[in-house]
Amino acid sequence: MNRNILFSTTRQWNPGDEFILMGCINLLKEIYPDFNPIIFNRNPEVRQGKFSNLNFLKSSRWERWRPTGNSLARAFLRTGFLDNSFKNDTDPSFLDLAVFAGSPEWKGPFCQPLYKVIFEREIPVLFLGIGAGPNFTKQKLSALEQAVLSRALLITARDENAGQFLEQYHPLVLPCPALLSATVPYEKKIQKVKKIGLIYGTYLASDNNNVSQDTYIYLKELYGEIIRRFSSQYEIEMVCHYIDELPHAYKDFPGINILYSYDSKDYLDIFHRFDFVIGHRVHGIGISASMGIPGLAVVHDNRGKTTKGFLAGLVTPQTPVLEVLDKINFYIGQIQTLNTALQIHKQNTRRSYLKALRDRLK
Repeated sequence: MNRNILFSTTRQWNPGDEFILMGCINLLKEIYPDFNPIIFNRNPEVRQGKFSNLNFLKSSRWERWRPTGNSLARAFLRTGFLDNSFKNDTDPSFLDLAVFAGSPEWKGPFCQPLYKVIFEREIPVLFLGIGAGPNFTKQKLSALEQAVLSRALLITARDENAGQFLEQYHPLVLPCPALLSATVPYEKKIQKVKKIGLIYGTYLASDNNNVSQDTYIYLKELYGEIIRRFSSQYEIEMVCHYIDELPHAYKDFPGINILYSYDSKDYLDIFHRFDFVIGHRVHGIGISASMGIPGLAVVHDNRGKTTKGFLAGLVTPQTPVLEVLDKINFYIGQIQTLNTALQIHKQNTRRSYLKALRDRLK
């Protein structure tokens, strides 16, 4: 019989979370070839605000009751829960395993209903590729979170900060599972650079899908110079991850082909077009690395260090543009070596994850 595995992730919010989820699912399919993936959806459109879990109207029971005026209440009060994901009042008795699929958003109020279910039902749990910001401390973990962490079958941290802060739970420090998001048909051998992908960002997008105004100004200047310097040698295209970015990308870079999809799986085809990728989106760099495509990450916040696990080059918005152009020339000259190194790194990472999973999931 198929197992039922619940993944903590987001859907239709940040495609990077879904790239991590792809990697986690690819790993677990090597352990359990057949299982039903279910999600606990942390999308803030689904779970609004840190206190939304206290809203007794936001449940499937309210939908079944359907009092007079329910449609009006739904429009203004966010009643009911219609998302095709695990609800706070879903019967959890069918679950076999829970998995926190990466990101720094594996703790806090949004996740408390999931922790409660895992703890009360004694559901086996994995934390795969979780991260932590520089201000994170163990003292910020609730008693419930600490109890679940102490019972976890496996914890892997995607950066040294998370590994150090969670030291008492004996995590393994391994690259983010997004490195494993692409399967063999998408892996590519690169002998020379023909096409470069630029990942767009703006301060005018929704919070947590945006960048600061300073970072936006830097990216706009950098990309303009890259297009001016390199478009005669290489084909250059731009990638948007979030809907708010599209109108601004077209205004900022008229004449450049811009790629976007509502469906995270389409980004396998989008990034597969490129031989080298540059940008601020951690998991745009990650899904590219999964295909063997080297990247240069513009690190603008504490999440950016995750790209070290993707063997990416690192610059910041304080790095002089001319210095970045020199780095790009260097990486392009080393593209075959970088491509081979990524392929080896990915296989070593996959083996490390699978060994740890098989040891824990006996």
